[in-house]
Amino acid sequence: MEEIYVNIEKVKPVSPKHSTNHADGNSAAELSDVKHNLTVFLQTSNNILSSVTEERDLLNSKLTKMTEELEELQHLSEQNKVCPASWKMFSGSCYFLSQEKRYWVEGRQDCKSKGADLVVIDSSEEQIFISNITKTYTWIGLNDREEEGTWKWVDGTPLILE
Repeated sequence: MEEIYVNIEKVKPVSPKHSTNHADGNSAAELSDVKHNLTVFLQTSNNILSSVTEERDLLNSKLTKMTEELEELQHLSEQNKVCPASWKMFSGSCYFLSQEKRYWVEGRQDCKSKGADLVVIDSSEEQIFISNITKTYTWIGLNDREEEGTWKWVDGTPLILE
């Protein structure tokens, strides 16, 4: 970015009460020079601003393109993902339904031993998926263990009813 300097050493305050005589030290030529210098400064500043704006727009365009590429790569990665045997896939995540009857805490420990956790339902689509694959009562990752009546998911997020 180029730096702009304007020489305004000769500028003195102009009082509207004064005439343009030479007694106050400001001649018409000096005032004209100041006006010219300020005009050049403003034009140069506008050019720099325009250049910076163009650069910002270009960077935003590149960011948008890179975001689209990242989303495409994530989608491709999800398509190539494989769940372990007896697990079911939905939206890039793997789900396991244990046939063992356990208490909530034991069920969560079993999940963690498999490198997973009880499900945190993030969308109505996921809730429908879970409902479709379960045939009996099933533990999910929701509890009010910290405070009775205050429900939180196992990842710490609060329950939000829509």
